[in-house]
Amino acid sequence: MFEPYTDSPVRTIDTYNKKTNTHHTQVGFKTASLPLFLVYHKMFYTDEKSKRYIKIVPSNIEDLMSPIVLAHLIMGDGNLKPKDKIIRIYTNSFSKQDVERLGQAITNKLGIVAKAVHDRNGQYMLTISRDQLEAVRSLILPYMQ
Repeated sequence: MFEPYTDSPVRTIDTYNKKTNTHHTQVGFKTASLPLFLVYHKMFYTDEKSKRYIKIVPSNIEDLMSPIVLAHLIMGDGNLKPKDKIIRIYTNSFSKQDVERLGQAITNKLGIVAKAVHDRNGQYMLTISRDQLEAVRSLILPYMQ
């Protein structure tokens, strides 16, 4: 799907988790710098006179939220914590307010309760409880095959 926008081949990395005795495959690619992507850069980054870009969750995230967006969030920055059977989405580079806004957008638009939870060092992540797993699965599975 993204092949026309990439400037490097798709690469896979096989990893082994000693704790869980499981193998995983990560897939990655880099996108080319194209003017077409500037609209998204402006939407998700701000420049606070420090000449540094800071990630933000746009104020209209609820309008943008869809099952495919949730699928990409989970595939890119999420995991299932096996012990507790909760989904964690690592949003650590966003402010608490932005993480709360993102969680509220998921809850309001998709009916999936996503809560901002303190992770560490003033950073926050989203969690989705075990009782929401089947609803999440049915929403996003078509986009993960």
